[in-house]
Amino acid sequence: MDLVKDPASSALSPKGIFHKIHYLIRIFHKIHYIVIPFRLKRIGGGCNIDVGVSPFGVLIMQLNDIDLPKLHQLAERMVRHLPKPLTVGLVGTLGAGKTTFVQALAAAAGVDSDDVTSPTFTLLSSYQATIGAGEITLHHMDAYRVHDEDEFLELGVEELFDDTDAWVLIEWADKVQAVMPPETLWITIEATEPRSIHFACESAAVHTALQSLVV
Repeated sequence: MDLVKDPASSALSPKGIFHKIHYLIRIFHKIHYIVIPFRLKRIGGGCNIDVGVSPFGVLIMQLNDIDLPKLHQLAERMVRHLPKPLTVGLVGTLGAGKTTFVQALAAAAGVDSDDVTSPTFTLLSSYQATIGAGEITLHHMDAYRVHDEDEFLELGVEELFDDTDAWVLIEWADKVQAVMPPETLWITIEATEPRSIHFACESAAVHTALQSLVV
């Protein structure tokens, strides 16, 4: 009995080509974050920080032993130093602390952290905040329930990416990685106790800002 392939699954079909390209993007993303460590420094409070750069110029920073007080200290530094506009892709398993991280950033930017909850069902929440001397909008998104990149784009996220007076913070951003901006600051939170937080970004402006976190 001959087996007939589903045309949609063919590598030459539009759907097959899309999935192959999407797969290659994910593989490249994993490869190009290979790190070559170049120094080890400490942040205030005794938090160990490993800093390195990949062969493709991607800055890598690993912060270890992050408890809640150190997380808030880190958030305050990020609010002081990171530029706007900024897109942050938050990655981690359920319960890793992605929403807690956003709450810490929001609190450091003058938002009541009790008002910040995971937008799993609403998909988007926005808050007016203050970074430095300027007002910005914090757009908090959650891609957990989004089925694919097309559905994500239909939410109007590209307009948020173009907002020059905003930070866009996206939980589960790895699900829609193929349509995230190239200059995205990727933050991966390890579900350990105390937490380890991994930063990766290829934006020169964010490179400079992240290095300001190292003292």
